[in-house]
Amino acid sequence: MLFYLSKRKKIVLSGLTVAVIAAGMSFFANP
Repeated sequence: MLFYLSKRKKIVLSGLTVAVIAAGMSFFANP
């Protein structure tokens, strides 16, 4: 159970990181 939660948290964090990077790229592409 604990392993499943940590794995899920990692997926959520990586998803947030990708979203932040994509938002930053689009922001810099269209100033």
